[in-house]
Amino acid sequence: MRKILLLLLIFICLTSLAEEPKNFSSLDEAKIFLQTSPEAACTIKNLWLSPQERQELKSTYPQATIKFTDSLEKITLSDEMLDFVVEGPTEIDKNQIEALIKAYPNIQTIDLYETRLPRVDMLYLFDTYPNVHFGFTVRFAEHVVRTDATAFSTLHNNQSLLHPTELISCLRMCRNLMALDIGRNLVEDLSFLEYMPKLRLLIIGCNPVRDISPIGTLKDLEYLEMFSCRVNDISPLQNCTKLIDLNIAHNRIKDLSPLLKMPQLERLWLNESRGQKNDPVIKELLPLLEKALPCCVIDSSSMGTGGKWRFHPRYEIVYDIFNQGEWRAWDDTENLLPAENR
Repeated sequence: MRKILLLLLIFICLTSLAEEPKNFSSLDEAKIFLQTSPEAACTIKNLWLSPQERQELKSTYPQATIKFTDSLEKITLSDEMLDFVVEGPTEIDKNQIEALIKAYPNIQTIDLYETRLPRVDMLYLFDTYPNVHFGFTVRFAEHVVRTDATAFSTLHNNQSLLHPTELISCLRMCRNLMALDIGRNLVEDLSFLEYMPKLRLLIIGCNPVRDISPIGTLKDLEYLEMFSCRVNDISPLQNCTKLIDLNIAHNRIKDLSPLLKMPQLERLWLNESRGQKNDPVIKELLPLLEKALPCCVIDSSSMGTGGKWRFHPRYEIVYDIFNQGEWRAWDDTENLLPAENR
């Protein structure tokens, strides 16, 4: 009796092993297996196959039990798939994402916020497929930022580790930013700003920046701090017709006359903006500025953000935006951080 039970148990185990589906991460390997075992069971893992490819495989091997395991099973598959979301931590790589895009050429959005793709792969996908909106969680140095963020600051002070352009430029993937503070870094090239057309608030102070041409593309920019840089030409700022707060103190600007064509300015700080103390050119220009900018408070003597630059209702909003990591309108004074916490 015991021998019969033992033989029966062995038979059941062997049967279950025989029925265990084979796993494949290559479509070619799966096809070779099904050609030799057309009635077998197999699982094809992490391959972004289109509905046609899946149906073709099942039609070719109708007796086989074919299962597909990838995040596509969580959504309704269609040729016109526009949005794709990976929910929860998932092992996924650049090649799989590229296969997904090729299988669904109409796709518009791919959200991968909870995956841990290398930053270099994120940048590759972002640059290679500009028509796809990727949802990434970007990590660089000590910072973490989602690509759907509306505000971001490195929150650096004079003791922080400074980041070069190569590192900061990964922020170009954050196309929804409305407020950006990269003050006190080593940024020399601002080209990445051209990917951020929604920017309304920008701080680039204390960076070795010379060329601010990309800032001229920011049509909605309202607030700009670029003190203590190496800027020598501010003519691009004439394109920023909504700019009202401008701090250009401590630069190397050769020609300040573009300021005369910016009548919308409400605050202008320009001490040593030409790189000289007690600059006679600025003294001569002041009467012209006061006439051309009738609604503007002009400070030609305060250092950096000195004077009353930070004693203004909009600065309170600026502080909150970057400390809470979310854009808020200039007139949104509710729920401001208490003054003692600023």
